[in-house]
Amino acid sequence: MKNYLFIAAFLLRSFVFCQVPPNQLPTGYCSIQTYPGGLNGPLHLPPNTGSLYISNVKLGSINNSTSFSSSGFSDYTIQLTNLIIGQSYSMSITTVGSSSSSINGLTATADFDRDGVFETELIPNVVSSGSLNFSFTVPNQITVVNQNPSIIKILPGKTRIRIIYGERYTYDGSGNLYYRCGYVYGEAEDYSVNLVSCPTPAVTGPTTVCNGNGYTLTATGGDSYDWYACNFGLIGKTGSTASFSFREANCYGVIAHYLNGCPDKQSNGITTKAVACRVGETEIK
Repeated sequence: MKNYLFIAAFLLRSFVFCQVPPNQLPTGYCSIQTYPGGLNGPLHLPPNTGSLYISNVKLGSINNSTSFSSSGFSDYTIQLTNLIIGQSYSMSITTVGSSSSSINGLTATADFDRDGVFETELIPNVVSSGSLNFSFTVPNQITVVNQNPSIIKILPGKTRIRIIYGERYTYDGSGNLYYRCGYVYGEAEDYSVNLVSCPTPAVTGPTTVCNGNGYTLTATGGDSYDWYACNFGLIGKTGSTASFSFREANCYGVIAHYLNGCPDKQSNGITTKAVACRVGETEIK
């Protein structure tokens, strides 16, 4: 009986926490809802009269200027920028309008673990400032309360961030501001980000070569390469493979370049030695 319960629990865990393929956006996000009218102040026409809205968002290659959305929510997930896991980024959000409410502000959250929930706050707290320049770091892992395992490693793939600028936020049952998904006077926008993990380049090939023979080294882990000699610097060779004669046997490596925004990385060098071989022995070792 215990074995059946274990298997059932494992299947349920796998079903609940499985992630969509990296090239697809997760689904199932909570919907932003807007108040149909005023509560303790002037009537706000449903859902946004244009008095409070997000006018510009800058993050990486995203630079989106807009007017207010009459629906109160705009889905800009067609706009995407790459974010490297472990790297820090600057973000700028410009808003229009201000509020006399004591509960108002600007917030941005992210779904870095790609499970359809905005767990990570990019701005540490809800701020009352209308416009903000700030920085955040894409974490290598996050801690999720009431989940097993609670520490989730951040993996590459597409996900989204949510920005809200509004006058009033609802509270949850514990008295905490529920600003990721709740009702709001103002505007919310969603954008796509592609989380990127930067691979480490490597060079493989023979460690010995017979005198008189040539040999080839192969580089992996990057999109393009510049080859270098360990003691001399760049040697003018490019491409994922580089050929050498036995007279050139030395220590070589590559500087890898990436198309996804990762910074250039240098591989470790591999040393090939030319050796005297017996008559008829031509293989590379």
